[in-house]
Amino acid sequence: MAVPSPQSVSEWMGLSMGAAIAPLFGLGSFLRRGRFFHPRGICFLARVTSAETTPEFTPLATRLSGTALVRLSAGAWRKTHRCLPDVLGFTIRFGVLPPEDILHEDTQDLLTASARNLWTLLPDSLRTQRTSFMSNRYRGMSPFEIDHRPDYLIAIQPLEGDGNGEDRFERIRNAAAAGHARFSLEVMHSKQTEQWYPVVTIELLEEVVVSEEELLFTPFNAQLGIRPQGFIHFLRYYPYLASRLGRRLAAQVGHQEA
Repeated sequence: MAVPSPQSVSEWMGLSMGAAIAPLFGLGSFLRRGRFFHPRGICFLARVTSAETTPEFTPLATRLSGTALVRLSAGAWRKTHRCLPDVLGFTIRFGVLPPEDILHEDTQDLLTASARNLWTLLPDSLRTQRTSFMSNRYRGMSPFEIDHRPDYLIAIQPLEGDGNGEDRFERIRNAAAAGHARFSLEVMHSKQTEQWYPVVTIELLEEVVVSEEELLFTPFNAQLGIRPQGFIHFLRYYPYLASRLGRRLAAQVGHQEA
């Protein structure tokens, strides 16, 4: 994937700072043999359908509709630690049909977490309902350009209650099996009246198994009209690549040891 082209000073700063800290993420992923953040996740085939939205967002809803890959994950810990704060992640790749088809042209990645932005990460980690994927609102954490219009915020809102189960993974599996794992993708302009507009509905259909070593989500896979904007998004680029390299090296070492 080509290096993104910053369009502002803040984006240049984010890309440069990300390059400086990327080796730490590569080393961390190598040592923990998994993603530096969101190390344990569960993937689903999802169906995406247009919501009743304004004409402004109808073209976007049409492009995003179809099938998708959704990964739900913890932020820092592989296991649920009731006494430790954490954020949960909701990541989606629009336009694919997993498990075989997980990446091609004309796809779109969207990475969200149960935190409003980087600066509220600590208080939001304390407020996150860590035992349930369907009890939290997920945010893009930084603005996006939508169809070349800047300064939009994106959120993922659960539409139904959680399923039964002993932990968050069993609960989301049961909710999907019962047809109750539905989420709304909403957008709002960050500099206008605080009104969120639904764009599409995301329904989890069934769990799928994909290779975590090969799976790389990045906000810069932006072929369907949602472009990452600003310092935070560009900060991510090189650390994500370094984390993937660290996972691959760890896997190779593991195979050699076996």
